[in-house]
Amino acid sequence: DTLPAGLKIQKYIDNKIDTVFKGKTVYVDDFILVADNNDHSIAFRRAVAAAGVNGCIAFLGNKTYNMHSPTILLTGQKVTANGGVATLLNMFDRTTYTRGTAVGIIQAGLNLSGVSNNTSGDADVSTVFNKGSATCSLSSVVGINVGDMLNIANYSGVVLAVNEGSVTFDRTATYSIPVGARVYRVSAFTGIDISNLHFDFNGSEASPRYGFGITINGAKNVRVQNITATNVASKVVQYQRTIDSVINNVNCMTGVDNRSDGGHGYVVRLSGGSDGNLLSDIKGVKVRHTVDIAGASRNRVVNCQAFYNDSVSYGTHSLECHYNSFV
Repeated sequence: DTLPAGLKIQKYIDNKIDTVFKGKTVYVDDFILVADNNDHSIAFRRAVAAAGVNGCIAFLGNKTYNMHSPTILLTGQKVTANGGVATLLNMFDRTTYTRGTAVGIIQAGLNLSGVSNNTSGDADVSTVFNKGSATCSLSSVVGINVGDMLNIANYSGVVLAVNEGSVTFDRTATYSIPVGARVYRVSAFTGIDISNLHFDFNGSEASPRYGFGITINGAKNVRVQNITATNVASKVVQYQRTIDSVINNVNCMTGVDNRSDGGHGYVVRLSGGSDGNLLSDIKGVKVRHTVDIAGASRNRVVNCQAFYNDSVSYGTHSLECHYNSFV
């Protein structure tokens, strides 16, 4: 067809997610108990378990939920609000969740270490994985299968073929990866779909509250859209080791941490080999960056804006960011 490249990605992901989602819908409010002492993250986790893989978890629109701790989704799950936008109020304890905290109110994918078990106990790159090549020689291919998503440094790809002593990926390396780089299998959660939520981080410049809104780590074909946030001190949405996914219409209306000393106020961040993602209509007020890309390549950013004179619309970090486009 004649759709622009970015819209082709959006259409592709929409089709992927609409195909994946075949589960049942459960409502968070049905799992709220008096004994929870107004901590709605407990009911959210019960709803996630009840909905199961590919299920939908629905908050009620125009209602506020107190979120005291993170909730981890299952693959293929959809989270949304029924009849409007639901507000998720960050109630994370300030002594536990400090400025460097990298957990989200909503999470999916890998654990916080960022890596799963090594594919064969000691697999690593045995000869340089050259820029422009899709085939990588490994010290071992034991346990690696076609369709696995692997992460090597700041590169992520899906295995198309397992050869004797090497694997062929669905995409080329964007930089040369040295001998000895470790190889990891990532979760490759698919079909996660999060929409129609407002994150109130419930802090101020004098007393910020940290923790992310949404963090996805080790996934593909994910869609996050129609998200707003206020009082942001960390990140509204972060993708790590996540490929071929979409973030659309995310608006940080007020930030409270835009310090230049590695400030954590970002609207969207891509890192850890995130590749081939489309970010569109991302806006930030009083944050350090509206879009921050660190060690991620071949991503497309469309209509990204910052509305504060100390903010930057977008930034890239590390020598391992390549072929990202900003429109």
